[in-house]
Amino acid sequence: VQAMQDEQLALAEASLVASQEREREAAAYSHASREATMKARAIKDAEERELVVYREREAAAKVAEAEAARSVESQEGLIRVLEHECQDHTTLILRVQHEEQPLIDQELTLRAQRQSLEAQEARLRTEHNNFQLRNGARGATNLGASAAISPVREIPQPYYPPSRPPLL
Repeated sequence: VQAMQDEQLALAEASLVASQEREREAAAYSHASREATMKARAIKDAEERELVVYREREAAAKVAEAEAARSVESQEGLIRVLEHECQDHTTLILRVQHEEQPLIDQELTLRAQRQSLEAQEARLRTEHNNFQLRNGARGATNLGASAAISPVREIPQPYYPPSRPPLL
C-alpha cells in the first residue's frame, strides 16, 4: 500500500512538475506573444504615422500643383493679352507708316523743289550782282532788296526727333 502510495505520489509529483513546466512554457510563450504583439503594434503605429505624414505631403503637393496650374494658366492668359496688344500696336504702326508715306513723298518733292528754287535764286542773285557790277553802281542799292524779297530763305527746316532721321 505504501509502495502504491509512493508510486502515486511520484506520479503526482511528476505530473505536477510537468504541469509546472508546461505552465512556464505557456507563460514564456504568452510573454513572447505579448512582446511580439507590442512590437507589431509599435510598427503599425509608426507606419500609420508615416502614412498620415505621407497623405499630408501628398495633399500639400496636390494643392501646390493646382496653384501652379492656376498660376501658369493666369500667366498664359496675360501672355495672350500682351501678344494681342503687340499685334494691335504692330498693325497701328503699319497703318501709320502707310498713311505717312504719301506725306513723306510730298515732303521729299517739296524739299527737292525748294533746293532747286534756292539754287535758281542763288544763280539769279549772282547774275544780278554780276550785271550790276558790269553796268555800274546804279543798281547797287537794290542788292539788299533782292535778298529780302525772297520768301524761300525764310522757310524753316523741319524738325525730326532723334528717333527718326530725315529722309533725303
